[in-house]
Amino acid sequence: MAKAPDTTILSARAEAHAAMLETAASLMELDGIGLDPEQGHVQHLRSMAGAIRAQAALGKLAQSYPGARYLPASPIARAAERNARSETPDRIWH
Repeated sequence: MAKAPDTTILSARAEAHAAMLETAASLMELDGIGLDPEQGHVQHLRSMAGAIRAQAALGKLAQSYPGARYLPASPIARAAERNARSETPDRIWH
């Protein structure tokens, strides 16, 4: 019988990778790359980070990304996200 993964170690490893995906998403967002709210690169990177964390919380080592949202965003959350994006400067160099 296979040994069950240590969820603390698994979560820490998953968090490191998820944080890197979110950093990449933030840098792309700053440069205006991949901003489509439904199919943009930024959205997918952040969703992948969430998927990695969710699978780790279930004691699983992430091996695939289904590309689907785990919980659909409410209309209020989508409107708030659109407003937040519209308030950012057009160009920011890092």
